[in-house]
Amino acid sequence: PKNFPLEGAFSVDEVYQQLETLYSKGLDMGVSCEMPKINLRFVKGYLTTITGIPGHGKSDFTDMICMNLLRHNGWKGAFYSPENKPTELHLSKLICKFIGKSWTGEHRVTPMEVATCAGYLNQNIWWIKPEKDFTLDSILSSIKQLKDRFGIDYFVIDAWNKLEHKYTESETKYIGESLDKIAVFCENEHLH
Repeated sequence: PKNFPLEGAFSVDEVYQQLETLYSKGLDMGVSCEMPKINLRFVKGYLTTITGIPGHGKSDFTDMICMNLLRHNGWKGAFYSPENKPTELHLSKLICKFIGKSWTGEHRVTPMEVATCAGYLNQNIWWIKPEKDFTLDSILSSIKQLKDRFGIDYFVIDAWNKLEHKYTESETKYIGESLDKIAVFCENEHLH
């Protein structure tokens, strides 16, 4: 008689094909963000968390990584970034990072560079602003829709404190569960 599969358990046979792929192709080493003196690699299906002191450049650093992932690897992305407002200000920062020039001053981006880069980013970058609520589930739902429709490769939630948090137990437990939810989402959707 044939046994029914056990829920939550599996055998070697069920992962052997992946084992053969690992042997023949090696471990996915991801892609580099191509930042001199910074050896960061990004693999779809994983989560990167950037923490630090408020006002010390985490968002700018993250934006630079994202623009380099697009420039060097073609990775499309989405931002839930309510602190970066108005959106056109955030877009201007992304354009400057992508082109490598400043918005003002002697070596500023030209109107043609702004128009060309904005057109390129229009095909590769999206912003998330849910209409109903700002919960993690709502944000992840928008991200899934963007992935399904446009094939995004990564998403940014910046900043954590701008989500609508609903927890009844300890904050630490809630944060752990939320990070687990994001990690599983990344793995299931093959996103970073």
